[in-house]
Amino acid sequence: MNKVLLILCLVSTSMLLNGCVTGRSRGILVQGTEQVRAAPEVRGANKEIQPRSNFMSVRGGMRLGKTETVKAGTLENDLDRISSCDDCEGPISNYRYAKLFYEIASTGPYAIFEYLHKFDAFTIGVSTGYDNAAYVSPVIGANFKNFEFGATVAMEVLPTKYKKTAYAVVEESDCQGLFCIDPADLGESEFDVETENSYISFAPGIYMAFFMDRFSVSYSGSVYVPDNFFDDVNTNDNRLVTKLKNDEMPAVFTNHVSVGYNITDNFVVRLGLTNVYGEFPGWHWSGSGGLEYQF
Repeated sequence: MNKVLLILCLVSTSMLLNGCVTGRSRGILVQGTEQVRAAPEVRGANKEIQPRSNFMSVRGGMRLGKTETVKAGTLENDLDRISSCDDCEGPISNYRYAKLFYEIASTGPYAIFEYLHKFDAFTIGVSTGYDNAAYVSPVIGANFKNFEFGATVAMEVLPTKYKKTAYAVVEESDCQGLFCIDPADLGESEFDVETENSYISFAPGIYMAFFMDRFSVSYSGSVYVPDNFFDDVNTNDNRLVTKLKNDEMPAVFTNHVSVGYNITDNFVVRLGLTNVYGEFPGWHWSGSGGLEYQF
């Protein structure tokens, strides 16, 4: 009987001193890195199309550039989800903001099919294939003797890699004891999570081209917003990354410029430059080369 009373006393004292703190842990994000890529090069015919006729082409090639990692901003952790205790601030407030990095990948093959129908000057068509991502895009514009322009909206299935660096802390479910313990004082352990995934993105854009004889110069530009993979992700050991307050990621802008030469009436050789920039430092370049068949 005395042993039972002693055990009950020890358990009660422990609950009072520890404030009924649970042992479940959460990961507070301190740094996140997401891979981003150039948007597809969606453009027109790069030649005059006869009125009330069709244009089709297939093209393929390679883009070459180096992979660069740049600081892209910050993400804000929702620290209210770490503890139910209103006055538990202390060291945990140092983890409110996490660093965000973009890994800009610039190398990869492309293979594209394009179809356009021209009325009098107005053109409508579709572009689809793989160019850093599997995509499909409507193409609407106008085509003249030496010039064309238009608008596109590419729907992409973008592959990506992302990495999270987090600190594990113990989450409190109650704070009713004699002492309020700061979760950050209950122990930290840094851990990394690396994952590959894909997501659907929309990239609105424009294009224009000048052409004369066998030469053509084309430009296309577009913008998209990468998906946010840093909210509420379960790791292998069931530690949870806290939900972030700002869901929108920095936008990625892409410019494609290329020069083509018709070596025959149907075959075109094309060289180009691609630039990726946005709400992060620097202009990030890659080169491309490929062959196109027009019919």
